[in-house]
Amino acid sequence: MDSTFIAASPRKGVTGRYSHQQEAHNFSAAKLLEKPGKI
Repeated sequence: MDSTFIAASPRKGVTGRYSHQQEAHNFSAAKLLEKPGKI
């Protein structure tokens, strides 16, 4: 979870707060989809 947050950090700064919320949602969904696939 920390890795994703750090990866989104640089991208978040480019757009701003809006990106933070959007990216967080996208990353969360991607994590859930990747979790079952990885395991």
